[in-house]
Amino acid sequence: MKLEDCEDVKFLQKQIEELWGILDDIDTISDMVKSDDKAYRELVERKQRERWDSGIESDGYILFALL
Repeated sequence: MKLEDCEDVKFLQKQIEELWGILDDIDTISDMVKSDDKAYRELVERKQRERWDSGIESDGYILFALL
């Protein structure tokens, strides 16, 4: 079996892509509201909550979701 065909690898790749998307969206938010710190903070705080939907946790929590 090729590594890229492994379901665990596919699962982890999906999680990486989701988290990268969140980071990319935060970068876009930064470009959109450069001069408005309050709007930046509100939008980033709203966006960062999506990390909990990924199944990946840290800061003393589970780092990799169990299948």
